[in-house]
Amino acid sequence: MLQDVSSHSPQRGPDSQTGATSANEFSNIVGPSLVSRSASSSRELPDFGTPHHNGTASSPLIHRPKRLFGAMLESLVVSTRTARGEGNAQAEPVLSPKKVELSQVPYSAEDAQWVRNALKLTTKFLVDEQVAKGKTWGPTDDLPMVALTGEIGLLLAASGVPPQQVAAAMLYSPLQYADLEKATKLLEVVERKFGRSLTDQLVQTYDILERPDRIHEGNAHLACAILLGEISCGHVSAVDPRIRDLATQFRRLGVNELLLDQLDVDLGLPLTDRAEPYSGVVSLNPKEVIDLRNAVRYAGRLFKDADRKWGPNERLPLMAHATEVALILAMAGQSNDLVVAGLLHDALEGYSPEQQEQIAADLKEILNENTVRLIQAVTEPQKAAGGKREHDPLRDFYSRKMSILKQVEEGDREVATLSCSTKISTIGAGLKHLWITKGAVGLAGWSSGTLSENLAFFKLHEMQYRIKGVPPQLLEQFHDALGFMVQYLPQELNSAGGEHPSTFIQ
Repeated sequence: MLQDVSSHSPQRGPDSQTGATSANEFSNIVGPSLVSRSASSSRELPDFGTPHHNGTASSPLIHRPKRLFGAMLESLVVSTRTARGEGNAQAEPVLSPKKVELSQVPYSAEDAQWVRNALKLTTKFLVDEQVAKGKTWGPTDDLPMVALTGEIGLLLAASGVPPQQVAAAMLYSPLQYADLEKATKLLEVVERKFGRSLTDQLVQTYDILERPDRIHEGNAHLACAILLGEISCGHVSAVDPRIRDLATQFRRLGVNELLLDQLDVDLGLPLTDRAEPYSGVVSLNPKEVIDLRNAVRYAGRLFKDADRKWGPNERLPLMAHATEVALILAMAGQSNDLVVAGLLHDALEGYSPEQQEQIAADLKEILNENTVRLIQAVTEPQKAAGGKREHDPLRDFYSRKMSILKQVEEGDREVATLSCSTKISTIGAGLKHLWITKGAVGLAGWSSGTLSENLAFFKLHEMQYRIKGVPPQLLEQFHDALGFMVQYLPQELNSAGGEHPSTFIQ
């Protein structure tokens, strides 16, 4: 299991002789450092540097004041809506003090898609602002902002709050970097895509230290999660006396124990001895919540310089993909092992087999055996430049995809569930490519296989997922995504007989 990040853990710092973090010090929060850099590496191995110590009084405050204050944001929303002819009364953000009922039932496929769209919008804005991949938070300022977005979203999803609040928590991050013009544009997009109610929640929970009167039973969970993020990233000092007052207010308003315990941890208070899991969509005990937060930070460092294709002309941080996979699993009510494996499912990708063995050994120092097993089970065979595989005799698209399918066939339900969640995210990236190009070039430039070849293999995966008993929420998301892909097949292939491999896709 990942080590405790709570503030009562011993202080950690650079090795006094080398100036680098020692293996023992590093393992206290995210495990030992990975294997040494090698000139022969097919992918440069990460250098994590000094580990992040979770937001405590000893963590330095990053002086990055917001460009907009809460009152300014409310005025902006009112003026924008009034300009659209909605009238002053309709333009006012609506307070919804009705108490939020937490759920223990997994989210629907539609809810999950909604949250995934919010994550992508957030990531796209942060990339455009050039802060998504930079050194943006933590005492050493070395974690991507997308990692913080993921941490807040996962805590809320595990708690079972309404999906609207999970989405709002993610969309909160870009507002911290927006000037008036960009905030106007962002809020217009949010309102168009997600509705004015979500915009109202964003406005009400913005700048809560200055406006605690805006917190009520309807948004207290969202406000608490946002405050956790503000402390974690150093925007707010944990010694600010107003935070203690807010913690008291959150308890009075009925915020769940999972979030309140994590707020205590970030304030330097001892972690509860509670052994039973919290009530929520994901069954987590206090130690597992710490493990999940550490896994987000581990992934943030591991993937901080990596990205992946998003459409024909753009790339998004790999951390956004890792976060999306973890959210898909969390919202489907899967175990902490699977959610953490979702965050780190690409941890071994791009390394030689020898390096993979060393990294896997390191992962076993910080993760339990089952989580490492799941990561290894979905790791794609090594590829060299140009899509040719350097360390495996099978070299073409067909053989490589068959080896991935075989992993699912030989694996158990957990392996199939993890594989399905990764494919849902991957297909989403492919759909973005198809949408931008209007299907004119198929998947050329995104995949070495044709659209019909990819669809054929995805359908074979779907058959295995059903056999293995993958949760229905994931099967629905996977099948819906395939349905959108099929629409981009050339008409002659859609109407062909039984000869083409894509024709059995429904």
